[in-house]
Amino acid sequence: MTEGGALFAWIIAPSVLVMQTIADSFAGERERHTLETLLATRLSEWVILLGKLLTLLLWAWSVGQVLILVSLVTSNIAFGQGELLLFSPTMTLMGMGFSLLVSGLIALMGVLFSLHAESVRQAQQSLALAWVGLVIASIALIVLVTMILERIGIPVLAWLAASNLTFLVIGAAGVLALLDGVLLVLALRSFRRAA
Repeated sequence: MTEGGALFAWIIAPSVLVMQTIADSFAGERERHTLETLLATRLSEWVILLGKLLTLLLWAWSVGQVLILVSLVTSNIAFGQGELLLFSPTMTLMGMGFSLLVSGLIALMGVLFSLHAESVRQAQQSLALAWVGLVIASIALIVLVTMILERIGIPVLAWLAASNLTFLVIGAAGVLALLDGVLLVLALRSFRRAA
């Protein structure tokens, strides 16, 4: 309920749901020959893109929150022993926020791949490869920077162990929000060119 594993559980469910379905957003419309009909409506490109993106993102995020609630009930039944087990308010905010930011990042990457893919399968494969590459590159960068800073005498690991991690959490959320914003702008520009 209080450790980082809870945060990981909060993030994984909506992320998986988004990754499985977002590739169909535009590539699927193109395969079914319905994208032209959608573009013939009076809706602007950004309304169409945001509608597709937000519908899927909010659905996946909501399902993720329901799954967390079910896991909370299950944990109370299995381990509560008469005591009510709850997430702390901080963990709840972090879980809900990071699940939305990470799912948004995956959804935006998926939209970009879906806009340019010939098929849904191609968009899904590109998204999966890009996501794995991004995760591996992020972990490698964190480990490398930590090793370099520790090597030159800056005790990063000791600082992390002693701090309450608020600064780190806010920084990580800021980086994710910035990446989401950049990908949203790229998606809006790509869809205009594709239309």
